[in-house]
Amino acid sequence: MSLQKKFLINEFWILSWNASVQRALRYHKLTTEFERQEFRKAVIGFCDEIIIPCYRLPVDEPIHLENIVKVRDHAMQCAGDSTLENPYNIGIAQKLLNLQLKYMWCAGYIEKPPHCPVDRIILGGGCQGCCRCAKKVKLQNAV
Repeated sequence: MSLQKKFLINEFWILSWNASVQRALRYHKLTTEFERQEFRKAVIGFCDEIIIPCYRLPVDEPIHLENIVKVRDHAMQCAGDSTLENPYNIGIAQKLLNLQLKYMWCAGYIEKPPHCPVDRIILGGGCQGCCRCAKKVKLQNAV
């Protein structure tokens, strides 16, 4: 992988992580900055090494939904009992994965994702009919 591609993917992860947790994730008061960074690295590393490679070819919605649950489950396992004030839920996992996939699709690194977070660029014609809009995922026994 070229240095430019690595750089862009890293930037995409920063944007995706920050957007996914900005209003939804709270750390315990005693959680150190180092623990926060390690948690973020563990979740992103799992996604980057295990989940994202699945999307080099088109992925159907049931597999995508399973992947969202895997991200949530891995994050909860990494967090343990003392890192987070509230659970890392499906919505956070969905936003993280969907945004990263959108950025990678826009850069031409993957095939179109099953869900596409809606923004004004997409609504303005950048994604007409190419992918489904993100929606609240209702997964049996996942919440």
